[in-house]
Amino acid sequence: PPRLTLPTASGEVGMAGCVSYPDWLLGTWDVSNTLQRFVMPLGSALVDPLTQLSAMDDLRRDETLRYLLRWTRDGTGACVQDRAFNGAQEAAAFLGDLGSVAASVFATPPDAPHGRLRIDFEPDGGGAGGG
Repeated sequence: PPRLTLPTASGEVGMAGCVSYPDWLLGTWDVSNTLQRFVMPLGSALVDPLTQLSAMDDLRRDETLRYLLRWTRDGTGACVQDRAFNGAQEAAAFLGDLGSVAASVFATPPDAPHGRLRIDFEPDGGGAGGG
């Protein structure tokens, strides 16, 4: 079966410096993600305690997250990931019942040639809340 590999050093990029992917990845994929281990190759001093506790809790729960990921063509015809869609899908899957994604926008402003992803969250229960 096809395998996704790391981009080569040939400089193969899509629009605005985005990494391009093989054409077989085009479309929307149903992803299953199960955390199998958590490592800190540079030591625990570089990983905040909340991240460590969260990862250990994820390992203990042994849960499989399911979400969608999408790849499309950019203006040059290269296969690129839909970063706004993928970011929102992954964030929502990892949040679970703790909150929801209100909006997700990906842009490539001049000061960020590889792009900038903004994800806005809503607290558990959603909605802006009134007063």
